[in-house]
Amino acid sequence: MLVVGLALAALSWPLQASADATVVSSSPLPGAGLSAAPTSVSLDFSESLDRSLSRATVIAPGGQRFPSGSVLDQEITIPVTGDAGGVYRVEWVAVCAVDGHVLHGSFAFGVGVDTAQAAQSERSTPSPADIATGALRWLEYLGLIGVVGIMVVRRLSAQTPQIRWARPSMRLALAAAFVGGVGVIGAEAYGAGGSISGAIGYLLAGPPGWVRIARVVAEGAALALCLRRLRPVAPLALFATASLAFAGQAAGVRPPAGAIFADVLHLLSAGVWAGGIMALATLRPPGGWNGAEARALATRFGRVAFIAFAITAFTGVLNATAELSGLADLWTTSYGLVLSAKSAGVLAMLVLSALAWRRGLVLARFEAGVAVAVLAATALLAAYPLPPARTVDAGASSGVAVAHHGAVRP
Repeated sequence: MLVVGLALAALSWPLQASADATVVSSSPLPGAGLSAAPTSVSLDFSESLDRSLSRATVIAPGGQRFPSGSVLDQEITIPVTGDAGGVYRVEWVAVCAVDGHVLHGSFAFGVGVDTAQAAQSERSTPSPADIATGALRWLEYLGLIGVVGIMVVRRLSAQTPQIRWARPSMRLALAAAFVGGVGVIGAEAYGAGGSISGAIGYLLAGPPGWVRIARVVAEGAALALCLRRLRPVAPLALFATASLAFAGQAAGVRPPAGAIFADVLHLLSAGVWAGGIMALATLRPPGGWNGAEARALATRFGRVAFIAFAITAFTGVLNATAELSGLADLWTTSYGLVLSAKSAGVLAMLVLSALAWRRGLVLARFEAGVAVAVLAATALLAAYPLPPARTVDAGASSGVAVAHHGAVRP
C-alpha cells in the first residue's frame, strides 16, 4: 500500500521544464523548397548555448561545407555562398550552457527541387556510438549501485551479533565504476567538443565539466584507497553516486534543486535495494542460506530493502512522468518500450523479494540478474534520443534531435 500511495502521489507532482537546448525555429525551415539558395542559415535554440562548443554546418549539394559564422546566446548563423541547386543539409551540435548536455541534430531544405526530397525523417533510435557509450554507462551504474549495496550489507553484518563472513569486497565494483566513468565522460566530452582539444575545453570550461571530472576523481580515489585498505572509501563512493544527478537530466530542470534532490534519493535508494541484492548474491554463507546466520542477514536486509524500494519506486514514477508526454508513449514509442521493459524488471524483482520474504526462499542470484538487466535498460534510456515529452516540446521544426545525457534512472 505504501508503494501504491507513493506512486499515486508522484502522478500529481508538478512537471518542470527541461533546459535542453534544441532548435525551436530555423530559416529556412526543415523541408523548405526554395527557388534560390539563401545567403545564410539561422537556427534559434530554446536555451542558452555554450558559445565555445556549440556549432553548425551547412553542407551544399556538391559537398562544400559552410561552418558557423556566429554563435550568440540562443542563435547560430551560418553564412552560405553560391547558388547550387539540390538538397542542402544542416547539421548542428548544441551544448547547453546550463547543464552541459549535448544535442546533435540535422535537417535539410531544397533549392530548385521538390520539397519532399528535402525533408528528413527523425532518427528515433540510438546510434552505434550512443550504444557504446551506454555500455560504458551501464558498467559505471553497476559499479556505483553495487558499491552502495556492499556498504549496506557490510553495515548490516556488523550489527550485534556480528556476521563476520558477510563482508563482500568493493574492489571489483569500484574498478567497474572508475573504468565506466572514465569512458562515459570521455565520450560525452568528445561529443561536445568534436576533437581532443574541444573535449578538454568542455571538461575545464565550467561547472558541467567540473562535476563530471569530480565524479571520476572520486571513483578513482575510492578505488585506490580500497586497494590500499585505507579510509575513507565510503564517502567518496557515495559522493560519486550522488554526483550522477548533478550531471544528468535533473541538472537541466528549472528550478534544479528539487529535481536533483529527487534524483539523488533515487540513486541512493536504488543502491540500498538493488545494490544490496547484488551484494547478497556474491556471498556464500558457510552453512548455506538456510543457516541461522544467513537467515538473520536476510531478515536484517529485508527491513531496509522495503523502505528503499518504496523510495526508488516513488522517485522513479516522478522521473517517468517528466519524460513521457502521455501514458500511450509506453507502448507507442521505442523509448517507452524500453521504459516498460525496465518497469517490468523492477516488478519482477519485487515479486522475487516477496517470495523470498514470505516463503523463506533465497532468490538473491535471480534478483541480482534481473537488477543487472534493469540497469542495462537504464543505460539504454540514457543513450536514447530525446524522451517523448521533450520531443513534443521541441516541436516539428527542431529537425532530428539526438540527446547525449548522463541521466540515471535505476
